[in-house]
Amino acid sequence: LMTHFAEADADGGEACIRWQLERFARMISDWPEAAACPVSLANSAAILRYPATAHDWVRPGIMLYGGSPFASEDAASLGLRPVMTLRSTILAVQEIDAGERVGYGGTFVASRPTRVGIVACGYADGYPRHAPGGTPIVVSGQRTRTLGRVSMDMLACDLSELPAAGAGSPVVLWGEGL
Repeated sequence: LMTHFAEADADGGEACIRWQLERFARMISDWPEAAACPVSLANSAAILRYPATAHDWVRPGIMLYGGSPFASEDAASLGLRPVMTLRSTILAVQEIDAGERVGYGGTFVASRPTRVGIVACGYADGYPRHAPGGTPIVVSGQRTRTLGRVSMDMLACDLSELPAAGAGSPVVLWGEGL
């Protein structure tokens, strides 16, 4: 059995949490078979703010990625680190002129001459196809952004401010260092 706290991440969400807990308790007290069922109540925010809501299972979502569920607290202040890191490398680099397009549908249009890196990772490798252009990544230890849509086996990134980056440069797509 599970519920999902609607306001565990909100400052002042205690009243809503109490209401949901009371309602959940009433529901399972009216259902004798519930005693045999495992219970999951706590999402990332509840794990951190309301540890008493942890029962048989918890659901650490954003915490697994090293992200804070709270707008008012960053991950570092909570001691959160990602449990996984997706790494790759730059396969090739191309220079494009202002007005040239990158990716399926030409969704990125260069507003200036741009140095484009091609990263050996795409949606077939588990990187989300729906990740928008401009998603932050790290190349050679420096933050940059993706360009255009994610392809099956590759994605493009902006290397304009990273003159030393080239084929073979390390890339962090999510996780430690991003």
